[in-house]
Amino acid sequence: MRPIYHQRDDTSIGHIVASFLALRLEVDLSMQLDQKGIEISWPDLMRDLKRLQAVHMNLDGRSYRIRTDFEGVAYRRSRPQGSSRLAG
Repeated sequence: MRPIYHQRDDTSIGHIVASFLALRLEVDLSMQLDQKGIEISWPDLMRDLKRLQAVHMNLDGRSYRIRTDFEGVAYRRSRPQGSSRLAG
């Protein structure tokens, strides 16, 4: 990791805010996983979540968001206990 230099105050503030929000999201997600008793490494979770893709569709006046399935450890941790992937 290398230092980031900003030439203007507004870019410095933007970088600080974005970094704080990212940290806050990580802390909140970690707390929710801990509350549910889910043990998962952060790098593995981030790798699997990066694979997700979603698209918005409007069909007959209704809006839908369709996404790919979870994969890897994210999939194993997202499904209810005892369930399995549907064959298809």
